[in-house]
Amino acid sequence: MFTQVFRAAPRALIAASAFFFVAAFFAVRFPEVPGAEVGSYVSTLLIALPSVAALFAYLGPRGAAVSLAALAVFGYAIETIGVVTGLPYGPFYYGDELGLRIFGLVPLLLPVSYAPLVIGA
Repeated sequence: MFTQVFRAAPRALIAASAFFFVAAFFAVRFPEVPGAEVGSYVSTLLIALPSVAALFAYLGPRGAAVSLAALAVFGYAIETIGVVTGLPYGPFYYGDELGLRIFGLVPLLLPVSYAPLVIGA
């Protein structure tokens, strides 16, 4: 059965997944490497791209833009509350490795990472 599922999966998808797995390993293992935030930006955008494209196809440009804007506001609000108060996750912060942060708290590209999570859910 596993071989049937493996054969049905597109090879490009398997190759891309393997590439991102390896890239994520190195990003987590060596976060102090100069320019590491570029990898964070690129991987976040590439991971979100399929779900954003599907949203545009499903809702059209206006509906998708409004939905993504609402999702961005929601994402920034939840994460900012979390960083400032520690609720609901407990105390945490976002390091410099994730790139530019809004008000020094939440990474600029955070809402982009919400797209595949929320749309997938």
